Amino acid sequence: MARYLRPGHLGKCLRNTRKLKGMTIAQLAKQLGLAPSQVSKMETGKQKLAAE
Repeated sequence: MARYLRPGHLGKCLRNTRKLKGMTIAQLAKQLGLAPSQVSKMETGKQKLAAE
């Protein structure tokens, strides 16, 4: 059975996981090779993630 995510759910999971790890947006962005603004937009749902 396929599971469906609500729009924005993946971004919220990303933010929660980042915070649990004690990381800043800048630290995560550096690890991912992205600009901090891109990570912020992913977390807030302003930029779609590939899985959404």
